[in-house]
Amino acid sequence: LAGGQSQLGQKSLVKCLTLNPDFSEAELTLADFYYKNGDYDLAMEHAGRIREREPENYRAHLIIGNIHLARHEYMEAIANYRAAQTLNPDLTSPYYFMANSLQFLDQPDDALTLYKKLMQHKPVMADTALRYSHLLAGEGKVETTIPFLQEAIRKDPENPYLYSILGECFLTLGNRADAITAINQALSINSHMRSAYQQLFILYQGDNEKLEELLLKSISEIPHFQDAYCRLAELYFKKNNPQKAISILKEALSSDPGSPQIANNLAWLYLEHQPEDIDEAMRLAQLAYEKLPNNAAVADTLGWIFFQKKMPTRAEWLLEQAQTLQPGNPLILYHLGMTQFSLGNEVEAIKNLTRALEAGLAPPILQEVKTTLKKINAH
Repeated sequence: LAGGQSQLGQKSLVKCLTLNPDFSEAELTLADFYYKNGDYDLAMEHAGRIREREPENYRAHLIIGNIHLARHEYMEAIANYRAAQTLNPDLTSPYYFMANSLQFLDQPDDALTLYKKLMQHKPVMADTALRYSHLLAGEGKVETTIPFLQEAIRKDPENPYLYSILGECFLTLGNRADAITAINQALSINSHMRSAYQQLFILYQGDNEKLEELLLKSISEIPHFQDAYCRLAELYFKKNNPQKAISILKEALSSDPGSPQIANNLAWLYLEHQPEDIDEAMRLAQLAYEKLPNNAAVADTLGWIFFQKKMPTRAEWLLEQAQTLQPGNPLILYHLGMTQFSLGNEVEAIKNLTRALEAGLAPPILQEVKTTLKKINAH
């Protein structure tokens, strides 16, 4: 199991139990294996057998609690976590999972009490701090989390996740300068933290020079950072440099050829700025659609390519799918309306082009839609 050979590990554990049905360690490991693989019935069967045979075995209660939590049976989960905690008072995980369960039961005050207690005992647990701060933010009390995080950082100054969460709290409070300082501290400890970079991307919106510098740094630090590549391409596009945007996405696709997000964005840029590469745009859009068939932007890109390739019937059903997935998107409504107009379906074309106008379109598409509507109404 430790070596990643899960099937051989599972078969060995089953063989253990056929040789000795009372081998509790093997059965608990097998229960945990089934739980982690989502086979909750088998996991419950093995863990339940241990609990019945050894009611003092806290690990059995803990695994059964996790199974109930995964099944959204929160009261049953809490009962088992309490039993595990009673049997082994030094355990911290039952507090954590009980707090999770209370969150799902919409009992935030009780969840906060447990998270706070856990942070006092184990202030270095970053996930607890994150959940605690998110809960407080939901109640408009995020500022009360900051002293806890600062104390946790004092005890564990090399934990980058605590700095990142602190930065998120400052950001929630609108304290941009302290947020940037905390998140940069997280990156100085661990330069491969995607979440920290993504927070900084938001903080530097509007400062194109700083944002470009940050995006280039993140790409150099983290291979296959799709979000950074897409943001950088978008930045170059907004700076009226579509060729540089295309170059960045081609670089991204060469290092991550299976990325549907990169493929879709590059297909769109080809379609809009290198129409001579429409066949390559179609190949990329089909690759993206194969992996993300329920993504509105992907369906829209492929549908619009079909329209440009003079295949309006195929375009229409893809654009209708995109419109269903994202009903108020003005660009999708424009694409769908123009496709319906080309098919002679003027009633639907008028409806969708009018909705596109109401949703907000920018020039020159705005003028094209107005001209098309005048043309239809003149008939």
